[in-house]
Amino acid sequence: MAKDKLTEYDATAANNTVVGDVNLAENSALPSDMNNAVREVMSHLKGFASGTDAIDALTVTGAATVNGAFTSPGIDDNADATAITIDSSERVGIGKTPAYTLDIHGVTAIKDSESLTWQGNAQLSSAIVGSGSGATLHFWTSANERMRIQSGGVVSFSTGIELGSALDGTAANTLDDYEEGTWTPVDASSGNLTIQVQAARYRKIGSIVQVQAFITYPTTSDGSNAAIGGLPFSSPSTSNLYGGFTVGYTTYSGSPFTILKNVDDATFSFRVFGGTLLTNNQLSTRDIIFAGTYISV
Repeated sequence: MAKDKLTEYDATAANNTVVGDVNLAENSALPSDMNNAVREVMSHLKGFASGTDAIDALTVTGAATVNGAFTSPGIDDNADATAITIDSSERVGIGKTPAYTLDIHGVTAIKDSESLTWQGNAQLSSAIVGSGSGATLHFWTSANERMRIQSGGVVSFSTGIELGSALDGTAANTLDDYEEGTWTPVDASSGNLTIQVQAARYRKIGSIVQVQAFITYPTTSDGSNAAIGGLPFSSPSTSNLYGGFTVGYTTYSGSPFTILKNVDDATFSFRVFGGTLLTNNQLSTRDIIFAGTYISV
């Protein structure tokens, strides 16, 4: 039977008795030494074809097609390292045996001098970009970190989130701040009082500040206009919003009152509906629970 391919040769030289249609058997017309030499070369070629023998280097000019598995040994100090593997399922592994379409092991950097684009085709039903268990995912531009996805799922931004369709970094469309915490309401009147704070919290989203507090006035006979300061952020002169604050509960038994946010600072006063400002002695020993929203500077 003719043998016309490397894969048809035998690793045992004595079994290579024909190449193509040329007889290499012991009783062939070829000299014995030549006969045996050709058969030996055929066994070496078989070893190369089956992957048991390797060459030191291979240079391919033009296109190369690999049918089936392909493994390139690593060049580091680890003799078992694998540089590139293409398995029979068309999966590519770099530094490891692939378990996915592209599987990369180790510290990986993909760099291009112009641009890098990763885009799925129209048939892509989902895409996953992620890190291993307990790892944080970082995103950089212009040599600076801009966004980070923490291992617990929290997303952190170094500058802001742009809202809108322009995607041009316009400041007016950028949500550049989120913050929450506690604040301390203090007396801002001329009475020099010590306000008891039961609870006080705030949340700031962009320039919108939401505050809540539960305060108790001390016993006082001071007749100056009541005023509370200590708001966590000052406001511009255009944000005197009478309806921005609401009294949710109070032990004050007089006429209903509202909160007047003062212009261009972090204080507010208490005003009776349709009337005058409340004084400190009117609020003596009274509890007030309130909430409000205002614009910060």
